[in-house]
Amino acid sequence: MKVDTVMKGTLGLYLLSVNSLVDKGHHESIDDINDALREKTVFDILEVKYGEFQPFDFVDREAVHELLHEMWATFEGREERKFWVSKNGLSLVVAYLNELIVSY
Repeated sequence: MKVDTVMKGTLGLYLLSVNSLVDKGHHESIDDINDALREKTVFDILEVKYGEFQPFDFVDREAVHELLHEMWATFEGREERKFWVSKNGLSLVVAYLNELIVSY
């Protein structure tokens, strides 16, 4: 999977938005985030829940969901070992987005 410069910028916007939620003390369960990653709906769900606080209406949402799903399919069930995340699903999304940005 190759991510171009424009997509890296888009991933960065999503990463900053999720990171802002973490900074504000918001929490999602790992299981709920894994379900949303599997279903390719994570930003749809976050927008409904947190859209008034933080935007998630950036371009290429479907493409980002697809990239996250591919990453999730690779690491699902081993999040803590790979990313050292076990308590906050939002931190898991940040880790996945960061991995996409730096790896591709």
